Amino acid sequence: MKITGLKHARQYQVVERIGELQKLGLDKVVFSQRRRDRDGIALVTNDLSRPARREVADYLCRWSIELLIRDEKQHLGLGDYRVLRYRAVVRHLHLVDIAYVCMTTWA
Repeated sequence: MKITGLKHARQYQVVERIGELQKLGLDKVVFSQRRRDRDGIALVTNDLSRPARREVADYLCRWSIELLIRDEKQHLGLGDYRVLRYRAVVRHLHLVDIAYVCMTTWA
């Protein structure tokens, strides 16, 4: 099936199976593999009514968020706050996000 991520629509082979997982109950496992790619992914959800296409599309969008957080931690000090107050931590996160936007927009 053709699934759209953030930028491109690509062909994926998608299979879903519903079954009982030990200690988790009734769940759905979605297996996805991009065409001409050896590696695949397995996504587990307890929302049995959600289409497999939507699960894979959301995962593709999630990956860009993971890359954003990694860059902010490595280059902008996302985890380097020394304060314990909630408002100060939130302000630090906002400043890191603003710095990231400035660096990627005007660089």
